[in-house]
Amino acid sequence: MNYNAVLAGLYLLRPASFLAINGDGVRAMKIGYSLILGLLLSVCSVSGSRELVDELILTIYDAPSGEVVTVTRSMAERPGLNGQPRSLREVVLQELKVLDARAIGADTGADPEKFLERLVHENHVPRSVLMQGLEDMGYTEREGMKELARCEIAERARGARVMADRRLMIERSDIEAYDEEHPEFHEECFHLAQACSPSGVAADHQFSAEEIEALSWEKPFMVPISKLADDRRDIVLKAKKGDIVDREEGAEGLLVTRLVAHEPPSRKSVDERYQDIERQLHFERLKEVLEEYENKLLQDAVLHFIYPEDRSLVFGAAPSPVREQVT
Repeated sequence: MNYNAVLAGLYLLRPASFLAINGDGVRAMKIGYSLILGLLLSVCSVSGSRELVDELILTIYDAPSGEVVTVTRSMAERPGLNGQPRSLREVVLQELKVLDARAIGADTGADPEKFLERLVHENHVPRSVLMQGLEDMGYTEREGMKELARCEIAERARGARVMADRRLMIERSDIEAYDEEHPEFHEECFHLAQACSPSGVAADHQFSAEEIEALSWEKPFMVPISKLADDRRDIVLKAKKGDIVDREEGAEGLLVTRLVAHEPPSRKSVDERYQDIERQLHFERLKEVLEEYENKLLQDAVLHFIYPEDRSLVFGAAPSPVREQVT
């Protein structure tokens, strides 16, 4: 058996380590006992022998409740409910959001079944498929439902802290300011029409104005400049209204194309862009507010890293003012 993680946990129990977090010796002992419990949970008995099946890599101390949340290697390596790998930062942030939900009283009444129903509705997949997905990711049904409940609780905390931020209220003045700073233009377009000339007309025939008007022209169609073939673009750009800009021999005769109208680029109005700008601003501000919320959670957190190199996986390489303990 490899006792490294157990020894690391026992080393964490030294008084100086926990007094550095909190001067209250009684609370320090409570933290120590919580760590011992977390370590014992990672050890199981198999045929009378003791085998380490998981590894403690990080603890989160919640000062208001005095609770210590343990993060194990299996928790960090297990995919999220969307099936994608999670970073250690994402794992820690979810635990912090659950603790934050508890602090604001948003952790009660979590209903994993309703949350699962919402996922079924939003993703348009049967419940059985989602449950099978949980199983494929290594969750038992009980673990999967528990994780669903935790995700719902974390989402409640985010909703309470982030979605209520007044910055997410987009005013028309915000839309107008964004439009002024980031104008958009309608693409330059050309209205073209086609007609088939009588049989026997040579491909290089020079049509007179009268001959062009005498042809039976189809209804005009619009082509943006970006859709014009490279060998046609210069010809169309130099053409005048009514000019032949393309000709192609076919079974029924010579198919000719003429320029009917030219629409130069024009700036889009605010009203045309209103909903798009509103969505863009909401996305940008939501990202900003969410980042602020998550950074504050980390700044206020008290963390213990068993392996110092894991610190950069949570905070990045740059120094951070986060209160943390590295053993």
